[in-house]
Amino acid sequence: MEKDKHNTDDMTQCVLKHIDYPGRRRYSSKVQQSYRGVLSNDMFAQFEKEFKSCLTRRQQKKQWIINLLYPLKSTIEYFEYLEKFAYFEPDIIALQQSDKKDLESFNILRKIVGTEADIRIRQRLFIIQDMINNVCAPYVTSISSGSIAEGMDLPGSDVDVMRVLKNVLVVKTIQHIKSSFQYTTLLMETVLSDPGFIRLKLVADGDRESKIISPHSFVETPEGIYLSAYLFISDIVKQIFPASKVGLHGPCISDKNHELDFAYCLRVTSWPEIAKKWIYRHRQEWPPNSVIEKVVNYGCLLVPIGPKYLKTNNLMWRLSFSVAEKHLVHSFNYTQLLCYGLLKLSIMFIIKRNNCTKDLLCSYFLKTLLFWVSEENSIETFRISNIFHCYYLCLAKLQSWLSNCYCPNYFIPAYNMFLGKINASNNNRLLVDIYCIKCMGNTILNSVLKRQCLLLPDLLDRSEVRQDFLLYRTFVILPPKWKDGIRALTLVESLRKDEPSSLIFSLLECFHDNINKHIVQLSPLNSTLNTKTNFKRYSKHLNDAVKTEPISGLLLYASFFYVTGKIATTLELIENVLLRCTPEQILLGKCTYTKTEIKNYAQKFDCQSRKRCDRIHLGTIDDVLYRQQSLLIPAELQLEVQYDSMSIPPVVMAHCLKYLCFHCLNDTRRKTQALRDLYLTVREGYFISRLSISNSLTVLGVCYELNDEKDKALHSYHKALQCGDTICRSAAIRKSKLL
Repeated sequence: MEKDKHNTDDMTQCVLKHIDYPGRRRYSSKVQQSYRGVLSNDMFAQFEKEFKSCLTRRQQKKQWIINLLYPLKSTIEYFEYLEKFAYFEPDIIALQQSDKKDLESFNILRKIVGTEADIRIRQRLFIIQDMINNVCAPYVTSISSGSIAEGMDLPGSDVDVMRVLKNVLVVKTIQHIKSSFQYTTLLMETVLSDPGFIRLKLVADGDRESKIISPHSFVETPEGIYLSAYLFISDIVKQIFPASKVGLHGPCISDKNHELDFAYCLRVTSWPEIAKKWIYRHRQEWPPNSVIEKVVNYGCLLVPIGPKYLKTNNLMWRLSFSVAEKHLVHSFNYTQLLCYGLLKLSIMFIIKRNNCTKDLLCSYFLKTLLFWVSEENSIETFRISNIFHCYYLCLAKLQSWLSNCYCPNYFIPAYNMFLGKINASNNNRLLVDIYCIKCMGNTILNSVLKRQCLLLPDLLDRSEVRQDFLLYRTFVILPPKWKDGIRALTLVESLRKDEPSSLIFSLLECFHDNINKHIVQLSPLNSTLNTKTNFKRYSKHLNDAVKTEPISGLLLYASFFYVTGKIATTLELIENVLLRCTPEQILLGKCTYTKTEIKNYAQKFDCQSRKRCDRIHLGTIDDVLYRQQSLLIPAELQLEVQYDSMSIPPVVMAHCLKYLCFHCLNDTRRKTQALRDLYLTVREGYFISRLSISNSLTVLGVCYELNDEKDKALHSYHKALQCGDTICRSAAIRKSKLL
């Protein structure tokens, strides 16, 4: 017994001994002798209690800690964090233990909106795309905005692109104006009666005039010369979209089907005075201070539109906080994003059913609603287990706004965004709809989500397929100059080293290919194409242009050989291209794809087993873009690129080159067959998007003209000029020459 007691005493004792330190100490040790002390079991119990208490507090403040570590969640660091930690799993377990309808609604919502990793990848996709395009085209700053750029790829979501003009300086006060005027300088004048709107007074033209803002955009008044919003946007349509049939959608220039919106705007580098209170006003834990600082440092944008409730508003511009809103959405946690998706899916679906109310509420109001609710509540409220509670918090605030007919702008609360839209005469119907949603609860939500889920094409609920088609729909490259293209290639190479996402890596590969397709047409030449030095230079870029999507690159290669007189090699390449063009392939750049296209693609190219780079290589096809005054386009088509670039569908270009080769060889039989194949391709619209119909008809007309079939050529040019979207500019010139 005594021995056992002795052993027990040894276990509960901790011996602290003095150990001589052989080196030199900065401070001498105060403990000069060994110390024998005892640590009781109570101390270990106390430590365990404190440790568990610390873990509990950490769990309770988890969202706040994540916001502190990752204020913007579209970064590589946060994406890597997501791959390591499924931090919302405990909340899902809590949700599973609650109402079954809640869990079912959550699962459907996540299927439509996507996982958090899916959303962050979408956000990063557009960040990278903007980075590279801004190097390719430094004369304008491109900023992707709208639902998809925010990560919300929902049914009906569109792509908005803001183009910020450079060589224009906008200042808040006279004191901000420098003595020397390098750029066109405009002074902001606040309109006190209309918060959120300003006028732009011309101060100086500057040495470096803006290429886009012409003198015709200014209006002279007794108070001075002002930049007219209406004339500004009209001039842009004439200069940048001369061959396109576009319309105005708010401050944006929109295509015929409202699938693409371009907003040309100006930037104010300082934060506007009217929004100063936003920086310092009381809020809970969102947005993080670092995000507020980033937002304020950027400033804001000015878009060319005045208040709708005023008839004479041509001189007024609206303050736009699109960049700030994008940062704020990127700082949302997953629950906030799901809540945003749920608001858009449910409310917009219910409101759109009624013709009287379908145009009253827009998704921008819902985003503003979520900003206010997020600011006024603790970030810990926004947990997966609380998703529907957060949703009903938003509904309660929306109900209050509708009752008062007042929707305060998030940055300028004095600006009522309902003004001119929702008033006492039309708000009752909206209030009834909101009341019905609140009363019926998750029953109606579940029903709406199931209907929205049916809008997703088959197989598009699979993450890999959905990401593929997002890339195919949204990839765009601004045509670079030669030096800018080289700089863009360097940027692509640096980004490829650290990118963990396969989708973003594929985006970078697409940029690498397409930049080479542009550079090869702009490379400085020693004398003529047909030299060894030029051949090596062109071959390097052309080889790099066929690694991702090979069809358009091979057709550029074929054009190169045709221009240099290598007819046999050209025909060999064309046969290779035509064998590769199969119906299962996806034409890049379309805004929408049919269910049949998606199904055939997924089955043919087996998205689960093949790598994404292989799927893009085998399963996609793109138009051939010839730059303005390109050296690679056949001489017969030089007029088409005299004033602008030209995009030609791949199969159309293949048959055109085939016809030109046989025309050079004086092979009447085979050139007649090639011309017949070209006609059938254009007639059937084989791999021809609606934006390329006019170009295809013009190419067909050129071949008819070479074949001495002038009537058919005239008919083709006439049809090319009647197209509804984009018109080929050379069609009118060629038609007039034949008449």
